[in-house]
Amino acid sequence: MSLLKGAAFYCGLNDYPLTETIDYIKKLKQSDIEFLFTSFHMPEQVGALDELKKVLKVTDELKLPVVVDVSPRVMGEFDLFKEVILRLDYGFSIEEIVKMSNEYALLELNASTLTQDYLEKLKELGANFSHLRVSHNFYPKRYTGLSIEDVKKKNELYHQYNLTVIGYLPSNSGKRPPLYQGLPTVEAHRTMKLSDAIIELVLAGCDGVCVGDAYMNDADLAILKCAHLEYICLPMKIYSNVPTEITSQLETVTRFRIDESPIMKRTGIKIKESIEVFNTIDPVLGSVTIDNKLLKRYMGEVDIFKMAVDNPGDMNVIGVLTEEAIQRLALIDNKQKIKLQIVGVIDE
Repeated sequence: MSLLKGAAFYCGLNDYPLTETIDYIKKLKQSDIEFLFTSFHMPEQVGALDELKKVLKVTDELKLPVVVDVSPRVMGEFDLFKEVILRLDYGFSIEEIVKMSNEYALLELNASTLTQDYLEKLKELGANFSHLRVSHNFYPKRYTGLSIEDVKKKNELYHQYNLTVIGYLPSNSGKRPPLYQGLPTVEAHRTMKLSDAIIELVLAGCDGVCVGDAYMNDADLAILKCAHLEYICLPMKIYSNVPTEITSQLETVTRFRIDESPIMKRTGIKIKESIEVFNTIDPVLGSVTIDNKLLKRYMGEVDIFKMAVDNPGDMNVIGVLTEEAIQRLALIDNKQKIKLQIVGVIDE
């Protein structure tokens, strides 16, 4: 399964002239963006309807689906909604949602506010879950976003109902008015590098991501284009005296073992060389170790420590994860593939 990727555009705002928006959308299509998002009930918007009609002609030609965030008030204002994917914001009754799920090919519900009781009620009333997916809110106001732990917990619930889940990201470049503070689902992502924020949403169980800000620059767009679900990179710095026969085998796609210790994560990597004793310092949080010949049949196993421990001399500390990689550890489960990535050297 590939990572579903989206980007936003906005109509009726001075920051986004129509001609520039259309050029931006064409660039998004060339960068393999698979859907677009826009909101149609912002109080700052002026003349958004006319602009949206023109934009939809372009997106139809490009075969780019458009998700429109709507409220019941907006639903009565124009008749374009059969041409787009509706994201139902506040104000819709559960009966209306059930009815619409059986009339529209695809609807989005608000993943940040749904509960299991509500999902069960939708099921009981006959909602067509094959026509539903969920997307989290984004939060324009600083300090109002969710925690990554809360997002992961919610996503686990939605996957029980086979719902695709999308999370929102701020751009490191363009910021949407009127606050210009970024549009993240997760508060910590407001000031995080886009590449790291994408990884955190993937680790939290999001099946897709969408950059809510516009216009993002080419660098951000390239990061989004390259994002994938295949594996999670864990950047690390390696000690300068680690032999090349070890480093050459470290960057391997693997999974952590399912029977996980509270002290370490066992990577599943086993170096097929004789491992002499060196760097037998005490591991700390984020230390990457390899068992040396004193551990006999365990020799060559590569582990990552989740806390500081004493080293009796049978483990060689070969490197340490970066701070960003350490933060990802708690979110990674044994189903997700990982890959150690050497990004620097530590002198002895």
